[in-house]
Amino acid sequence: RILQLNVASSVYQMPTYHVEKSKSARAGCKAKGCGEKIPKGEYRVGTTSLRDDHEMTSWQCLKCFLPGPKIFKQCGSDPVAWCAEHLTDLRDDCTSDMVIAAMEATMAKPKPVKNSPSKMLKIRAAAEARMIDEDDEGPKKKLKMDPDGGGEVSAAELDANEKYSSMKNDAIKDYLRWNDMVLKGNKEQMLNKVIDAHVRGRVGRCPDCGGRPAIDEDDDEVIKCKGHWNEEQGMRISCFNCWPRDEYPYRLKFIDSSPTDDEMEKIIEENKAAGKKGDNLDSKIAVKAELIDTGDIDITTTDGLKAGVPKILAACRVMNVELPADDHAAKIACAQIVMKQKTEGNTNVDAILKAIAAKYGVKKTAEEEADVASRAASSCTVAENGPYVTIFKTLAELYLKDGNFNASNTYNKAAQAVNICEWEIDDEKIKHMHKSGHEYKLPGLGAAAVKYIKEFKATGEVGKIKEKREKLGLN
Repeated sequence: RILQLNVASSVYQMPTYHVEKSKSARAGCKAKGCGEKIPKGEYRVGTTSLRDDHEMTSWQCLKCFLPGPKIFKQCGSDPVAWCAEHLTDLRDDCTSDMVIAAMEATMAKPKPVKNSPSKMLKIRAAAEARMIDEDDEGPKKKLKMDPDGGGEVSAAELDANEKYSSMKNDAIKDYLRWNDMVLKGNKEQMLNKVIDAHVRGRVGRCPDCGGRPAIDEDDDEVIKCKGHWNEEQGMRISCFNCWPRDEYPYRLKFIDSSPTDDEMEKIIEENKAAGKKGDNLDSKIAVKAELIDTGDIDITTTDGLKAGVPKILAACRVMNVELPADDHAAKIACAQIVMKQKTEGNTNVDAILKAIAAKYGVKKTAEEEADVASRAASSCTVAENGPYVTIFKTLAELYLKDGNFNASNTYNKAAQAVNICEWEIDDEKIKHMHKSGHEYKLPGLGAAAVKYIKEFKATGEVGKIKEKREKLGLN
């Protein structure tokens, strides 16, 4: 039941295609605008390409399939011509007519209109209103506007629009690169990000996952984080935190000129530090200074190192850094980072404390925990499901610290499933959320995940989280 579509090799290695019946319902359609799981037994098209010396296959529903534009244009964008040239193997009940009909239907679908972000529409309208003719033939003159822009567009945004709107895509991308921000989007979307950063400050990293939040493509009054690629884990870490654009708390100075390599490294580090756990480290270090005297620590000598590490550990305890609860294990952990910092020529104690906190994280205060819960609720399709998203994100983080990458990814997927769930998880629906084929089945949630939700609803806590924290020796 396989239909093989072989594309002839060219100067570069072209992708190859094959059509088969879906073996399960786990693969998602990669066609733009679809994203649905491909049901078991339905035809799907696999596109296999060479990336980084290994083959990768992505799937599309047959009803969504079209070849890549470059390959398709070689056949005049004609499904019949494409199949006649590249369709070489027909098996069982799969026919070329089926493929041609599916491709023609896909081509006949109306293409989505790329609307400009609503904020940019407002800015353009305000920019036009800002200009008046001095006379019939005279030059246009700028109108002075109220700084608040009538609650819609500020004068600063109009000034920024005037500066950047005439630039080409590559120039706009440069500003995003200089500020370590997301490049994705069409020109209007990228321009929107640059104007926003110019007026309000560049967007620092997400406090939970360390990803790069950006203005949401669907709602440009929202800053949203979609996660990041974890190099060590070799997979994407999901995240769905969101904030009102005007209230994003991790803003930094906008960079408006090309930085040197050293300056760029500093910008990236500043962005990471802005939103990471314990982003109030400076204030915690100030509290530490009142309780623990670290001024006499000298790690440049062997004796100073021996005497200094216990004081550094004591300071970390005051700052609530999540080091192992066992003092001996915690001292070793501190000493390893101190030695690394010393080797790199950094002997500043406050900088060393920040490095330790960056690696192990800082236990959140009650206020910070409330902020996390608020973000989870605001990102959910149904706000009442926010606590369950937090449960699975916490488990994903703990398993990641424990080195169990597969389990971490499983709980990230569970968090994402709950995040986009369109109904409130109540006592009746929860009975069916792990049952295949049921209308309330949530993809990505198994019996164990549902058990944790039930436990939290009944007791207000999850024993597995406590168990993992104890295993990791966290305070």
